[in-house]
Amino acid sequence: MAQPKARVRLARPEDADAIVALWKAYVAELEPHDPRYGAQEDAYDRWRDYFLKRLVNSSQAAILVAADGARLVGVIECRIVGGHPVFKVGTHGQFFGHYVLPAHRGEGLGRALVDAAEEWFRGKGLPYYRVVLLDHFQPLAALYESAGMRRCECTYEKFL
Repeated sequence: MAQPKARVRLARPEDADAIVALWKAYVAELEPHDPRYGAQEDAYDRWRDYFLKRLVNSSQAAILVAADGARLVGVIECRIVGGHPVFKVGTHGQFFGHYVLPAHRGEGLGRALVDAAEEWFRGKGLPYYRVVLLDHFQPLAALYESAGMRRCECTYEKFL
C-alpha cells in the first residue's frame, strides 16, 4: 500500500470547525443505518465546546486528524477508559469516531489514523485498546484485523 499523502497529527483548537464538518459527514453515513446515531439538537455546538474545553491538551483523551494540506479529511478520537472493581480488564484505550471522507478512502488514511491512535495509547502506557464496531460497518473489520486487532466481544440489544 502506498503511503497516504495526508499527514496524521494531533488536532489543534483551530481545527474545531473542520472536525465538526467531519462529524457531520460521519453522522450522515451512520444515521441511515440506525437513527439513534443521528445528531442531537445543538450537538455540533456542544461537541465543539467539549473539544475546546476538555479534549485540547487533555491527558485522558485526544483527537487525531488526517490533514491533506490545510484540509482535514479524517479523524479519530482516543480516550483512556475502563477499570472495574472485579475484573482485570483495567484501564485501557478506546477509540471512537474513526472516519475518513469517502473521496479519501483507499489511500491508507484509516489505517494511518489507527496506527497513530495506537501510538498515542502506547505513549500513555496502556496495556491494550479497543473499538466498538457497528454491524453495518463490518467492512472496517478487515482494517482493524490488519492492524493486529481481534474480535473479542459481541453486543446484543433489545428495544423497549
